[in-house]
Parts: sequence; structure tokens; C-alpha cells
Amino acid sequence: MLSEHRRKLLELYYAGSISEEGFKEEEKRIMADVELAREHANEERTQDAAKNDLELRFEEVARTLRELDIDAIWAAANIEERRVLVNELIESVTVFPDHLEVKVCGAPALNVLLGEVGLKVPEIVGVEGPT
Repeated sequence: MLSEHRRKLLELYYAGSISEEGFKEEEKRIMADVELAREHANEERTQDAAKNDLELRFEEVARTLRELDIDAIWAAANIEERRVLVNELIESVTVFPDHLEVKVCGAPALNVLLGEVGLKVPEIVGVEGPT
């Protein structure tokens, strides 16, 4: 688009429709716009490269996590190491009368029924309980 403006400016100058001074001013403005567009394009390329690098590193981390044998790690860990694992992975656990809400770092909250983790559901909880 800017090259088209520059071409039209040249045509006006050659046709004598614009003074040399007017031509120089307009060409200077167009060239400033061209330089600004180049800088913007360079910034976008830099941002794209950084994004691609981040995506590659994320995929590497995801692959590593997929390949981890959590059961083997857990079995080999002592109590202190297990506590570190839980503290690093679990953001919070909120206890409700009928379920737990578990927030794992970087993931949406999970609702876990008490029975799913071996806990007894109180009899007064649920639709059939007291009102």
C-alpha cells in the first residue's frame, strides 16, 4: 500500500501536479511510514519466534510429564518427598459436606466425591437428608 502511495506521488511529481518541496515532504512522510511498517513487521517476527520457542518448550514439558511414571515416583518417595510432590502439584483442597474441590496447579478445579477417595459420606448430606 505504501509503495502504491509512493508510485502515485512520483506520478504527480512527473506530471507537474506537485512542487519539488511538496514531493520531498510527502516522500519523507511515506518513507517514515515504510520504516515504521518494517519495525512493526520485525517486532511481529520477534514475537512469533518467541511464541514458537515457548510452544516448543511447553511441548517438551508436556511430553516429559506424559512420560513420568507417577506411581513409580510415588512408591519410591519417602514421606517428605511425597509432601513436596503434593505441595508442588496441588494448589488447594476445599472440603465440602459431600465432595472435595481439588485445584491442581495450572488446571481447572476438580470436584471429587468423598467416596471416590475412600471417605465416608455423612448420612445427613444429600437430597434425602434433613431440611
